[in-house]
Amino acid sequence: MNNIIELSKDDFRKMQLIELDLLKEFDRVCRLHNIPYVITDGTMLGAVRHKGFIPWDDDADVCMLREDYERFKKEAMMDLNPSFCFFQDNTTDPYYRWGYAKLRRVGTRHIRAG
Repeated sequence: MNNIIELSKDDFRKMQLIELDLLKEFDRVCRLHNIPYVITDGTMLGAVRHKGFIPWDDDADVCMLREDYERFKKEAMMDLNPSFCFFQDNTTDPYYRWGYAKLRRVGTRHIRAG
């Protein structure tokens, strides 16, 4: 049985706009601490080709050097607006099992099929 929940077009767009707000908050904190990063993958392609999100893209992708990531975790994540978002990786959440970190929006839930 497939338990995948399909979002309406409007809800999918709302999700993308939340992701954009998260990306703006990430950028704000990185600029505050002079931490370089780049947008990648579908986020970069969407910015260039679609002047925004790829219509079917459901995430925002950024990369940074390991030393910058460690500095972000040490210094910058303390400046994230805690009423808006939180930083999640395997050091902040013992049940988190992915090899990369995520910014999560406070007041939302992420349910991963499977």
